Amino acid sequence: LSDNQLSATPVAPILPPTGVTAAASPTGITLNWNAVAGATKYRIFRNTSSGGHVYLNEVNAPATTYFDATATANGSTYYYVVRSNNGLDSADSAEVFKQPINNFAFTSATVATFSSADLTWAAAAGATGYDILWGTASGNYTGSSLNRTTPMTLTGLTASTTYYVVIRAKNSIGGGTTVLSNERTFTTG
Repeated sequence: LSDNQLSATPVAPILPPTGVTAAASPTGITLNWNAVAGATKYRIFRNTSSGGHVYLNEVNAPATTYFDATATANGSTYYYVVRSNNGLDSADSAEVFKQPINNFAFTSATVATFSSADLTWAAAAGATGYDILWGTASGNYTGSSLNRTTPMTLTGLTASTTYYVVIRAKNSIGGGTTVLSNERTFTTG
C-alpha cells in the first residue's frame, strides 16, 4: 500500500440474540438472552406498542441481562428487542413484551363464621385478575380460589384453625406477570 491508500477489514455480520425473555416486577422489567459469538455489546430497544422500537440502553458483553428500572408505568405494556453488536448492529431479536403490576394492599381479612372469612384488597394497576392463596403455615399456601374479585367471602374453612392468606394479582400479557400482596392471618371461630 502506498501512503495515500487506506486499508479496512470488513466487519462480519452478526446474528441477533435468541432466547430473549422478559420478567416484570413492580420496580421494572428484567430482560435475559443467550450470548452471541463475536458480540462486543448488546443494544436494547423499547416501545409501548409493537414495532417501532427506540434505543434504550446497552450492556457490554459478556453480560446477557438488562434491568429496565424506567418500565414502571403499571398498566402500560412494554415491548423490547435486543440487537447484538460487533461494530455493527444485528437484526432485531424476537420481540418480547410485559406489563408490570403495581404493589397493592390486602386490606382486611375478617372471620365471618366458623368456616369462612371476608377478604378485601385494593386494586393493583396492571392486574386483570386476582387469586386467593391460603394455608395453615405462613408462606405455605396449599389452597387457592382463582379469578376472584374484591370483596369476597372465602368459604369451606375448618373451624378453630389459623389461616395465612395472600392475594395474587395477575395478568396474562406477554406470558403473564404476578405480584403477591402482604400476608394476613386470622383464626376461624
